[in-house]
Amino acid sequence: MKIIADLHTHTLVSHHAYSSLEEMVAGAGRANLSAIAITDHGPQMPDGANSWHFTSMWIVPRVINGITVLRGGEANIVSYDGEIDLSKADLDFLDLVIASLHSYAIRPGTFEQNTEVYKKMLRSPGVDILGHPTDPPFEFDMESVVKLAHETGKALELNSHALRKHPEAIEKYRRLALLCKKYDTLLSVSSDAHVSYEVGYFGPIPQMLDELSIPQQLVINAGRDQLARFLESRGKKEAAESVG
Repeated sequence: MKIIADLHTHTLVSHHAYSSLEEMVAGAGRANLSAIAITDHGPQMPDGANSWHFTSMWIVPRVINGITVLRGGEANIVSYDGEIDLSKADLDFLDLVIASLHSYAIRPGTFEQNTEVYKKMLRSPGVDILGHPTDPPFEFDMESVVKLAHETGKALELNSHALRKHPEAIEKYRRLALLCKKYDTLLSVSSDAHVSYEVGYFGPIPQMLDELSIPQQLVINAGRDQLARFLESRGKKEAAESVG
């Protein structure tokens, strides 16, 4: 399966990353991608973006050197009540919002807590994608979350950066993909690149999706039309037009 857009990437704004925005876009070009989303960490990550970074992204051109650039953010889930570290103004402004659990921003919860907070994120109007849900140590009820993601029209992420750190998690990736196939739930395949040379690196995930006969139309970044439809469904008309 060919992935045409990398929807989870980090620039020097997240200080544990190593490349500028321009370098990340150049990386997308080297990977023959059509689009890239810049999704730096929210402010509750110890070295995340400051609170006004996201609404200042209007200065970023929609297209740079032929690559569509989506203005995004990776929100940290900071409480099991469903709080995140991006404001409503941030959520309303951004083209794409990923919500993720990170042990740097919240202590690992119980199986029940992790399941319930993921469901809260899927019900949150401002969240588009659930970030690397297969990451340890955040275990959860995968089937019930996949079912709700279908109902809410959100996407669940398969993250190659996380898989490189935890290659033993590949069976969880397979299970998540198969559940998404079962329930017609959307998927996003991302690099989570922290340096320009990782942009567009999706590891074994595309091949795995082919081996599991996952329908291409379930993967939001497996085609420009699919990505545009997803953004349109999320109320991001301008972003959808820039992709389509």
